[in-house]
Amino acid sequence: MVVALAFICCLPYPALNIGNSSALQMGNILCIAVAALVLATTTAGNKPFYILPLLLVPLCVSALKVAATGNGDMQLALKALCVIAVSGCSLLAAQFLLPQFALEILIGIAAATLLHVAVGFWQYYCFRDGLFPFASLYVNQSFLSVQRQAFAFANYEQRPFGLFPEPSAMSSSLAPWIIVFVAQLLGLLRLRRQPSPAQRLLLAAAAIGGLALIILSQSGLAAVTVSAVALLLVIWFPTAKASPRNISILLVLFGLAVPVVIWALFRSLESRVHELPLGNGSWEERSSSLAVGFSLVANGDIFTMLFGLGPGHSAVGVWKVARLQAVYSILLTYIYETGIVGLLAVTVVARLLFRAWSQCRFNLTFPLVAAVWLIGVTVTTSYPQLLPPWIALAFLLAWPTLAEPANPRAAIPAPATLNT
Repeated sequence: MVVALAFICCLPYPALNIGNSSALQMGNILCIAVAALVLATTTAGNKPFYILPLLLVPLCVSALKVAATGNGDMQLALKALCVIAVSGCSLLAAQFLLPQFALEILIGIAAATLLHVAVGFWQYYCFRDGLFPFASLYVNQSFLSVQRQAFAFANYEQRPFGLFPEPSAMSSSLAPWIIVFVAQLLGLLRLRRQPSPAQRLLLAAAAIGGLALIILSQSGLAAVTVSAVALLLVIWFPTAKASPRNISILLVLFGLAVPVVIWALFRSLESRVHELPLGNGSWEERSSSLAVGFSLVANGDIFTMLFGLGPGHSAVGVWKVARLQAVYSILLTYIYETGIVGLLAVTVVARLLFRAWSQCRFNLTFPLVAAVWLIGVTVTTSYPQLLPPWIALAFLLAWPTLAEPANPRAAIPAPATLNT
């Protein structure tokens, strides 16, 4: 059941449309059910189940600011608040399940990754003929309409993205898990319950296929993901035993895989850099949206600086000022819409992440996963409805309870204490 839950959470389509611009994914329904179980057992363990309420409080305060000042649409604020609350239930569900079922969650995500890889490669093949396959599957009105943009995707952008709404959403959702898969395979991340040989093969296929799909998608996160994988190899190399198996792996990696990956990454990013700005995929448009959103808060009144623009109102603001559809960031959108109060909540979460890192003796794999996740939610995608990034945050927070350093050289030793 946990494998199925993790698998479904990685599939944003199809969904039950609600209202004019919202939808409920199957993963949302399952995570809400698990979150209800969490609320019924809040005294079990010491897991920080308060993180989601902590993130929701600034949104509620910001919504009250909209109602009190009359500067905004209260109905829009409530809708945006509900979207975060429903999507954030996946954080609660993952926090509850990960300490006992981390391996099952990785298996479910790996299986879903392979499905996205298969669809993505088929898209890449069909795009050469100007065709967009499986368009009828993309039914979720809370995302950019893939069906309306199918012709542009197939004939102009030609960037595969599997069963996600667009390439950036795909890369932000899968990239942190690719780092986790690679670290597990290299022995730099040792789960308390180790995968079987068949499960290791599944993780390896998901890591290779997912990385290839991200490179083909020409996402800016591809360079970050490849760099993180390369750093994992650098960390693993001094700890690897001089066995025939490891020597064969090194020969394949540095003789074939690394040159091919670097060539493919260079070709994909080169075509992206030289392309004309085209809708949401333009890096220039993304950076402009972040700058405009910041200016709306910085140049606002004292209430705007303290409590933000209001839930859902960052998109309205950047559209009025610069005719941009949204602030293309999950994290910065949250901060812009909640102000200093929201920034304090984010600081608390950052402190919890640092504490988790210190509890696992500053394992060097942890910051690589965290960095890829952070870049994805900060400058890559703007969809808080995506569930894999929420689950990745839960994985990082629960890291000390589900994993341990596989090798002392893969971690920075904790300082010695003097016993008296």
